[in-house]
Amino acid sequence: MGVSGAAITYLVGRMIDSGHLRRDSDPADRRKVILRYADHGRAVGAAFFTPLAAHTHAAMANLLDADLAAVHRVFTALIGAMHRFQDDLTAAETEPSDTSTSELPSAVHSGGGSEYPSSDPIDAGIRPRRLALPRRRG
Repeated sequence: MGVSGAAITYLVGRMIDSGHLRRDSDPADRRKVILRYADHGRAVGAAFFTPLAAHTHAAMANLLDADLAAVHRVFTALIGAMHRFQDDLTAAETEPSDTSTSELPSAVHSGGGSEYPSSDPIDAGIRPRRLALPRRRG
């Protein structure tokens, strides 16, 4: 996700302070912490997601099965493309550090330079990160 441990600790602390989460000790391992929804957090989530679910259900109720099947095919193809891109990134990570950007997937180095000291993240010494994608089936 690109978020530091300190940032996660801060955000979790804020969610606990606001009553969205509670922190419990793991009974099997006192070094571990278990985060659970607090009652307030469940109420806030339900207040947001219940109406959203109703709108989503109503929108999908009018779609034909053939339309839903087409959308499923599109999402399946897109997820496959993301997995192939992730494989390309993984392969690029295992290559020597003097790898030319021309050997990397074009999307890795085509995104403009506002985030990086150099317009090319590879030249700036920044390696592409692995993406968290849905698990592959079959």
